[in-house]
Amino acid sequence: MPFQSQFSLQLELASLMPVAASATKDLLRMVREFSKSGSDIIVEEDLANIFGRNRIERSFASSFKTDVSGSAIVELPRYTEAFDIILQQGAGPTVLRSIKDLGYLATVIQISLLTLHT
Repeated sequence: MPFQSQFSLQLELASLMPVAASATKDLLRMVREFSKSGSDIIVEEDLANIFGRNRIERSFASSFKTDVSGSAIVELPRYTEAFDIILQQGAGPTVLRSIKDLGYLATVIQISLLTLHT
């Protein structure tokens, strides 16, 4: 009986390996995207924990999503090969993530509003 349960556990763990590998690839891809854009994923997560608790009016959030999702990422010409950061025009990984995650959306909207001049 112990052999059968051990074999069953090994079989269950083996079936989780492709799922874990896929999740790891997705996480690494996201970290690379944030790094290339010059963002720090840990700082963004901390900001989302602070600003993401607030609620944003539904119509404002909808119009914000519409405005930022319509922009396309266009890689601007690189003037030097010395830098790993590429200048891009359009929504970056933070804004694209905010379209799917309400906590990030609240963070991006509030920080965007803080940058407005009166």
